[in-house]
Amino acid sequence: MRGKDLDTLIEHELQLMLVEGFEKSPISAKSLHIRLKAKGIVDGALSTLSTPSRRSLIAAYIDQQLSPLNLQPKEKQQYVNRKTRQALLSRNKQLQTEVMALNEQLIKNTYSLIDIVKTIKLNTMIPIEHLLSEHVIRELHNRNKDN
Repeated sequence: MRGKDLDTLIEHELQLMLVEGFEKSPISAKSLHIRLKAKGIVDGALSTLSTPSRRSLIAAYIDQQLSPLNLQPKEKQQYVNRKTRQALLSRNKQLQTEVMALNEQLIKNTYSLIDIVKTIKLNTMIPIEHLLSEHVIRELHNRNKDN
């Protein structure tokens, strides 16, 4: 198979890989070539996919597959350069740092809310505890035990 017919089959295979997702079928020229060869679509070398139009097509599908992962440009480049594990580890570390920061912010906000609730309870007769979420009530009771 050659020319536009081959380009159509290549794009069809890329679409299948995109649907299968990053976990099952990460898109790369090599993995695409292996799949095409297994299906008997190509019998040539990897260079069959190295024409400028095919390289840009593969790159476009790689971008589409990676976009839901929200990788930073550096991490995307690491993936493209076949340093997939490093890119994903880097993204994982970034997300863990983000989660830790958000947890710290939640703790600060919870303590601020508890201080507000205590002030309202001391100065009014409003049954404020009925308006609070379970985790805030639990923290309120835990802080009352500590004081």
